Amino acid sequence: MEDGFVILGQFKGLFKTLQGNPLGQTDHFPKDFNHNVRIYKGEITETSFKSTYRPEEYETLNSFQFLAVPNIEVSGNDANTFLGKRVFTFTQLILVDHKIDKVYTINDQTYGEISGLAYGITEKNSEIDKINPTPEPNNSNERQNQFGSNEIKNNQNFSGCTDRFRNGCLANLLKFLGYLLLLLFLWWFIKACNEVSKDEGDCIRRFKNEIRLKEEKEIRDSLQKVFDKNLTKALANIRNIYFFYNKDEIHEYSLGPKGSLERLIVLLNVYDNREFYIIGHCDSDEINPNYLSARRIEAIRTVFTENGIKDERLFDSIAKDKIANKKLPKFKFLLPDYTLKWYNSNMRVEIKIKK
Repeated sequence: MEDGFVILGQFKGLFKTLQGNPLGQTDHFPKDFNHNVRIYKGEITETSFKSTYRPEEYETLNSFQFLAVPNIEVSGNDANTFLGKRVFTFTQLILVDHKIDKVYTINDQTYGEISGLAYGITEKNSEIDKINPTPEPNNSNERQNQFGSNEIKNNQNFSGCTDRFRNGCLANLLKFLGYLLLLLFLWWFIKACNEVSKDEGDCIRRFKNEIRLKEEKEIRDSLQKVFDKNLTKALANIRNIYFFYNKDEIHEYSLGPKGSLERLIVLLNVYDNREFYIIGHCDSDEINPNYLSARRIEAIRTVFTENGIKDERLFDSIAKDKIANKKLPKFKFLLPDYTLKWYNSNMRVEIKIKK
């Protein structure tokens, strides 16, 4: 699977819009994007997996098209794909014969439930891989094999270290010898330090400082691992910035406080000790793909540097593999000034961590 799963099934999920009230019959069509439906969570059941993505077969007057739809739980039923449930971001999702239920308003935003027949393609990797925990032992024999038996016979002789407790006594003896050796080492270390330094307290302070520095290093290493893990997780959902067909003009979906561009600026400024690749992609149907990818990379680099991200932390890369630049179907997009433009998920710039 190079490009993700192509999935058909029954969808039910949650959506919201940024408008406070629905449009009336006499209201003018809004020129902003507050009325756009944004699906932020959902589930697909009764799934079937397709070998190729053919959106034109499901584009009808009763269909909706969505891009970059996150948090969709898919029930797998095929050993050739996956079993159980996984959560994906759909790069493209089409809802046919949709139905809206339970619409309500909170803080001047409209929320509701949406359902219908779903057809779409996921990103390559799922957001969460659910792993079943190791089952606990289900009988007393297994527990005894793991933890030993607590049974004690009445006729057992408890004087000295019997066969029943010989292993325990030996372990305690070894532990005692270990503590004794540690005390001897500390005594030797303190005595040696006193011989080198006239100040008896200096050696103790130096020894304590070494222990403190070691503990602080362990804490820093642990925090760095968590820090890096959070960066990878945060970048997974906002790494793509989309463009219009044959242009280096950023798509409206990637702009604004909810778009990926502003969120990437905040993320890269927080992780100011890391370096990143700016990878340019294009559709094989676009004119002069390599030149167009370079223009898109330069457009994003300019925005980043104007917002405080140092230029030396950014590295250019043009996707040259055929899969990354393969031809995908294009979709229409109507701007607020009623200008019609085209786009698809290949027309983008991708941000990746430079290891």
